[in-house]
Amino acid sequence: MDMIGKVRRMKLRDQLSLSEIAKRTGLARNTVKKWLKAPGEVVPKYERVKVQGKLSSFESALHQALTNSRRRIWIEASTRRFGSFTELNAWLSERCRSVWADTAHPIHKQFTVAEMWELERGHLMSMPTPFDGYVEPLARVSSTCLVAAARNRYSVPCEWAGHIVSTRVYPERIDVAAADTVVASHARLPGSGQTSYDWQHYIELVQRKPGALRNGDLLGLIETVFPRRRRVAVLCGVPV
Repeated sequence: MDMIGKVRRMKLRDQLSLSEIAKRTGLARNTVKKWLKAPGEVVPKYERVKVQGKLSSFESALHQALTNSRRRIWIEASTRRFGSFTELNAWLSERCRSVWADTAHPIHKQFTVAEMWELERGHLMSMPTPFDGYVEPLARVSSTCLVAAARNRYSVPCEWAGHIVSTRVYPERIDVAAADTVVASHARLPGSGQTSYDWQHYIELVQRKPGALRNGDLLGLIETVFPRRRRVAVLCGVPV
């Protein structure tokens, strides 16, 4: 509303040309022209023209079929237990393919979706390099060399304690990057409230500060993280 008033003042009061108004406001010349022709204080909005495509007549049927199939799959998934996101994604992929085999194609009803996929497969373009897609929130590494990501915690090399890093959340793994370099990588944990440790992230810490692992959250690392308890216990000054 403020911008359309500014545009009209420039034209009616200051007698500026459309080009000058567009230059000063950063708006396109056609936008300025449309705003000046608009009635009252209404700001014109762009409305995309709906174009009819080959599948337009099947839109409602496709939407209904996909919605019903998706709902059935997720209800079934909620009754199962998966050990990892990789296991869940593998099950979803297999289950979706089985649904294709039972779903009639919306246009060529004599075929199922799976059968049409096989017929069209040889005519499709080859897949390019997979897109490296992830969610990347920033997080601060704790004093115990842990970073929070997707409701769980993951260890990073001890030299990054107290620093801001980016956590790259993939469906099956968590990468931690600092200065555009991946410094840690873990299999993504399901659920919440869990911690994934890599014992190698703490080697420099125990060499520099023996006994550090006896403090706070790291107390259990001696038994749960390091492969050989006796060697680490000696490094940490813990009686064996």
